[in-house]
Amino acid sequence: MLAKLSVKNYALIESLEIDFSSGFSVFTGETGSGKSILMGALQLLIGERADFKSLFNKNQKCIVEGVFSSVNFLSELLLVNDLDVYKELIIRREIHPTGKSRAFVNDTPVKLEVLKQIGFLLIDFHGQHQTRLLSVPDYQYSFIDNVGKTSSVLKKYRQVFINYSRKKKQLQELIQKEQSLNNKKEFLSFQLQELSKYSFENWDEDAINKEYELLSNFESVKLLFDQINQYNSGESALVPKLNTLVALISDLGKKLSDFQEFESRANSIYLELNELFVDLSKKHPDADFDPYKMEQLNEKLLVINSLSKKFNVDSLAGLIQKKQEILAKLSSFEGVVEEKNHLQSQVDSLYQDCISIGQQLYKTRLENNPNIENYLSSTLHKLSMPNVKIKIELLPTDKPHSFGIDTLCIKVSLNKGSNFSAIGDVASGGEMSRILLSMKSLINKENAVPTIIFDEIDTGVSGKVANEVGFLLKDLSINSQVFSITHLPQVASMGSCHFKVEKNENEYRTYTTISKLDKESRVLEIATMLGGTSPGKAAIDNASELLN
Repeated sequence: MLAKLSVKNYALIESLEIDFSSGFSVFTGETGSGKSILMGALQLLIGERADFKSLFNKNQKCIVEGVFSSVNFLSELLLVNDLDVYKELIIRREIHPTGKSRAFVNDTPVKLEVLKQIGFLLIDFHGQHQTRLLSVPDYQYSFIDNVGKTSSVLKKYRQVFINYSRKKKQLQELIQKEQSLNNKKEFLSFQLQELSKYSFENWDEDAINKEYELLSNFESVKLLFDQINQYNSGESALVPKLNTLVALISDLGKKLSDFQEFESRANSIYLELNELFVDLSKKHPDADFDPYKMEQLNEKLLVINSLSKKFNVDSLAGLIQKKQEILAKLSSFEGVVEEKNHLQSQVDSLYQDCISIGQQLYKTRLENNPNIENYLSSTLHKLSMPNVKIKIELLPTDKPHSFGIDTLCIKVSLNKGSNFSAIGDVASGGEMSRILLSMKSLINKENAVPTIIFDEIDTGVSGKVANEVGFLLKDLSINSQVFSITHLPQVASMGSCHFKVEKNENEYRTYTTISKLDKESRVLEIATMLGGTSPGKAAIDNASELLN
């Protein structure tokens, strides 16, 4: 439970420290006195986002600190988040003038997400407008599962459903990808067909160019080769003459030592020239000009040039690479189809698991619903709704969602003979408050939260109903610490502790204070709630009677 609250520099609160006890604590005060500010400070402790505008003094930081006792049930969560475990738990929020906000648990900084997890287990907060949640399916599911002890089956279902949803999303993305690829596939197939008309993988572009160059100049080249060949045969042959020259220089070197080096140089020239003629003979176009061959080479070059321009490459090697890339992409398309089929199989299997476990969940809910309906109806009878009936309408569906495979609508019949209708369609504000309170009563009975805070849960009720609401809130305080902000004297009189919220002024500013009332002050406060700012003897006597 919340044992102590300390607030500094928050909204209209300059400095405040309150000690709390177990049981039922009520908070009263005039409209605008700052009761909502107190609720805002408490909400900071359970992870609500901070706002720089809420600083009392814009030049100083705001500190809201809560000390909680009897927190053994939080040990595992604290250890998981590397937080120290003590007999008490201290939560602190700081809001700096720069707008930066920090959260601490037992003096260790924590992220807001961690604080929310802890706060969820510490405080159940119900604001003024929470009756709107009664019409929200998610809230209704949370309620019937909270009190219906379906948590184990629901947890099992959720694990499967989350996996199912993830796989289904992946499948949808893959189907979209496949559709996009199919559009590309048609174009790529056309490109591949165009490239596959020619077996250019076996072509040698360099050899084709050289051979085409030769055939393009065949006559002139052949004539030049014939002329060159004259210097390699007959009377004009250079090699034999050079061989004779080498022999003469050799003889000269034998007679004159200074000429010996010339023999080596002459011999090198001879060998080089001989090798030159051998290599030239290999290149000699022995065959006659082949026009068919020339046409073939020309066609290949035209194909290479045409396709290179079309596919934006600069060589035959580029065309080969382009074809390989297209083949790889088309092959990957087949992989997408296989992956899609595999994923579809997984989705189908997980869907069947959702249906199977969802049916267990549906059956368990159906079994639990009569007890829930009876409890709510009987509790509402005590809250001056004698003819009300609650009906939990649960209908099966084949479309899995986060809460199962059924649709839920909590309906109400307010009067004898009236049809059942959705709560939000027929219930007034006061009736909605009482229905919500009866639901909280059942939740508290099954899964008590350490601290429950009601911010004007009694809106829209008065008279005898107000008494019954007060009794129910007091009954809740048997299992939980209960805080209630109220404008009703009947509810205020039920509290074991009574705090008054007041707005004050000095010459500089307006500020809010909260004080715990003693017996005498409490009588006066309740009398004021009954009879106005200057209560008479009758109001004071009435207040005393309520308190007694």
